[in-house]
Amino acid sequence: MTKALILFGQTQEADYERISKQLNKNLSINELIVKSAELLTGMPYVSGTLDESDTEKLIINFKKFDCVTFQETCAALALDKKSENPSFENFKNKLENLRYKNGKLAGYGSRLHYSSIWINDNIKRGNVKDLSAKLGGVKLSTKVNFMSSHSEIYKHLKNNVANISAIKQIENEINLHPVFYIEKNKIQSISNQIPSGALIFITTSKSGLDFAHVGIAVQENGVLKMIHASSTGKKTMKTPGALSSYLNSINNFTGISVLELN
Repeated sequence: MTKALILFGQTQEADYERISKQLNKNLSINELIVKSAELLTGMPYVSGTLDESDTEKLIINFKKFDCVTFQETCAALALDKKSENPSFENFKNKLENLRYKNGKLAGYGSRLHYSSIWINDNIKRGNVKDLSAKLGGVKLSTKVNFMSSHSEIYKHLKNNVANISAIKQIENEINLHPVFYIEKNKIQSISNQIPSGALIFITTSKSGLDFAHVGIAVQENGVLKMIHASSTGKKTMKTPGALSSYLNSINNFTGISVLELN
């Protein structure tokens, strides 16, 4: 386990215990991630929580989320509960394994900042499987360079040549190994094939970016919705209507990648 660990506040382990006790080990991994998301619904949305420390640390926070930390936390809770010996220490290991390249924290550049590299790295290590291609997905051809081109807006990139270089290497790797995504206009027709508990990654037309948002799929009375940490809703919440309607309401959203935990 990494030594670089920071817990915001003194109640993180207590929060973990409270949430974990409400998760039934006999549920499937997909059911567990949905239940975890439901238990964390209503928590405040706060951006940039992983960058609050001066150096890269494994940040654990059950009190506030952005879309990525919400998805990762729910996934780590589910994986922990299905493991042989669930514990706070085991949860921390699961979270680190999802968040960092090769499952190990090794500085800022090891964090899987872009969703494309998160997807490919976690597929390679057997953490997730990609459903996108079999659901009619096509290769995402976006050229990724947003972070290196806008280094001034990132705390750990601004005037940091080493970190910028590390990010450029990640961007080059992404551009060589594209991921699959389902175009927005096709999602409604295949929505009944996307299982509750699937990890949803939303692609964007914004220049230099691959994905703009993430969440967790949930089927509700025959309607595919998404539980996510919403910057507009200012909290973790379920989309009031269908996921397809939510995607259509935001012009720069272009489609989704769909993955499942193994």
